Amino acid sequence: MKKLLSILTFSFVLLFIANTTVYGQFDKFIKKKSKDAKNAAVNSVLGVEEDENNNQQQQNQNSNNGNFEKGQKLTPPDINELITSAQSAYAQEQYSNARFDIKEALKGVELEIGYEILAQMPESAHQLSSNPENDGVVSTGVGFVGLMVSRYYEGSNKQIAATVGNNAMMSGMYGMMMNSGYTTRGTQAKNITIQGYRGNLSFDEQSTYTLVVPFAQSSVLVLACSGFANEDEVRQAAEEFNIKAYEELLIDDESDRRTDLTGDVYLKTASSKYSEKDIEGCRFELQNALIDVDVKIGKMVLDMLPDELAGLKVVEGQDEHVATTAGFAGVYVTRTYASPDNSKVIELSLMDDSPMMAMVSSFLSNPLLSGMSGQKSIKIDGYKGMYQVEEGSTPSATDINIPNNQSLFSMHFVNFSEREVNDAANQVPVGKIFDVTR
Repeated sequence: MKKLLSILTFSFVLLFIANTTVYGQFDKFIKKKSKDAKNAAVNSVLGVEEDENNNQQQQNQNSNNGNFEKGQKLTPPDINELITSAQSAYAQEQYSNARFDIKEALKGVELEIGYEILAQMPESAHQLSSNPENDGVVSTGVGFVGLMVSRYYEGSNKQIAATVGNNAMMSGMYGMMMNSGYTTRGTQAKNITIQGYRGNLSFDEQSTYTLVVPFAQSSVLVLACSGFANEDEVRQAAEEFNIKAYEELLIDDESDRRTDLTGDVYLKTASSKYSEKDIEGCRFELQNALIDVDVKIGKMVLDMLPDELAGLKVVEGQDEHVATTAGFAGVYVTRTYASPDNSKVIELSLMDDSPMMAMVSSFLSNPLLSGMSGQKSIKIDGYKGMYQVEEGSTPSATDINIPNNQSLFSMHFVNFSEREVNDAANQVPVGKIFDVTR
């Protein structure tokens, strides 16, 4: 469990960076719009017609694109079809297929909730208009960065980037800011109340006001306002966003719902909830179905692991199979082997949707990274992995990380030579394990 907690901490940091990146992109978007507005003003002074510029840009774009035709948008997922498919896979104990269908259904349900939120957002705010083509609804399937709904408003050298996020990490981060008297160099911030909800208003060096209002259990409204004269204008704009309406779409009204049932029951209830247009209720049932499937996959993986490895026996009572709704740690399995005197230890673990997947995959696909100190490529049971010796570790420690699709299988060896590591690693049925999680 300690290892899982350390991984979750690392994941939290990565997701914090991901959220920072998202809002960094928002900031760049606002600055670009501001620059466009300034350019338009300069053109007006110089007597350059905006239409001429637009026509020239359009001609350049046409010449670059040739006979390019704009494609149609993707159709939304069929929730009923996905739930039915998940029920069939679950009944046949094809839990990996059931997991895939449930996750896709969850994304589809979150997208529907997102579009309902978007419909509740004003088409214009503070006399600034929005362009539907710039609207965004994103569901990642990752609990900490789950649903993001955005709309952009502009006009009269002012811009608002509005985001509603059903995002536990982001909400917690801003809650921390509100409770700690948050302030940084170059930034002024204070807590305010909007529509009865406590929020945080900040003003930065780029002359942008950012209003953050957490609501419900893990949701937040963020307004990034550029070109506003003062905070009163920001407050007036914020009043046009109906936070209560967003909250009602993201809260499940049922006060009593069991969590000790099986996946097939959850899926059946999810189907009924969806038919009744109880989208948030459907979402809750799908989340519980996913946890049940993850637990079953975890047990299957544990059954595949050997009872003895490299002469070491399993440490009794330390097997773990954990399922969470966090998405990136949906399936987590670990088994520990040790010598009688604990001088030698092996830890095997599997994590689905691991935050380390990108790093390991990048290493394996880039020959230049293979020469990094203490790292090399290895192949176990037909799968490539990253072999890494922990420098300066006493006793010696070696890690092998093997990615496949959304799963990462890890082996940690303490006080083993390289030859011993290779021999032990090849006793693990990595291929069969990936067949279960594929």
